Amino acid sequence: MTVIAPTTVTFFQNSLNEKSKILGAIDWDGKVLIICEQSPFHPVDHIWPDQPADKGEIVINDHCYTLEDCIVVTQSQDDEHFEFGSEITAKRFDEGWNYLVGHLISTDITADHLIGKAAELKVDENYRNALNLGHSACHLSALALNQAMELYWKREVTEDSLGHPDFDKMAISDSKVTEFKSRDEYRIGKSLKRKQGFKAAEALEQLENVQALINQTLESWVATGESITMIADGNKLNDTKRWQCRLNDKQAEIFCGGSHAVSLKDYQAITVKLQLSDDQGTLTMCTTATPA
Repeated sequence: MTVIAPTTVTFFQNSLNEKSKILGAIDWDGKVLIICEQSPFHPVDHIWPDQPADKGEIVINDHCYTLEDCIVVTQSQDDEHFEFGSEITAKRFDEGWNYLVGHLISTDITADHLIGKAAELKVDENYRNALNLGHSACHLSALALNQAMELYWKREVTEDSLGHPDFDKMAISDSKVTEFKSRDEYRIGKSLKRKQGFKAAEALEQLENVQALINQTLESWVATGESITMIADGNKLNDTKRWQCRLNDKQAEIFCGGSHAVSLKDYQAITVKLQLSDDQGTLTMCTTATPA
């Protein structure tokens, strides 16, 4: 197989349907992983898999195939070999690698006979919208958490785009986006307390107040109905993308390669619940988005 051109992606523009040409196909444990010239599908990220892959269908030769998985694939420009998903060794901006979207389907057609065929790629709109609301709510709650934690720092640290100490960036250990929800885990370890100067004991003692402040902030932000935009340096999978929304009369910005809501008007409410682990080493924030 020759080197395949990088996939043109449109998910960050909230595209749900694209007609494209199949540029590559790989036999995959009795199934086929196809690579198209362009794709509206969001693949699960191989580095930070917070948002799951889109669901949907792919139509080839008037036959509709269910999308069974959607992953990131890289191909070396030198020796043409592929790497898949979590096995990818290339860094996001390494030269000599093409980033591709791999679409897994079950079909009796062999991989070789799929190359060059026309395909229509159709995203499950309801599922995508539910993930969009969950993912943007995740960013909003993280920014509100940073704001609520502002009082609990003894020294200056890295700030977020709104000018608050970036607790989310410094402490997050895991994040998962699901339909209308997200779940973020934060490690409250020695590094955060000693090196960064976070007053953990005081913050954790006042966790109910912190939660109340976050929910008040989210309520005020949702009421503004501000637009949410995705800014991208290009339309390739590994091009830098940024989530933006105007909050507190400032432009909030978070680097993100996912898909998102288009406005705070899409929400009736966003609420969070904070929970501390028994050993007080992990803080979990569960965010729920109620659609408008």
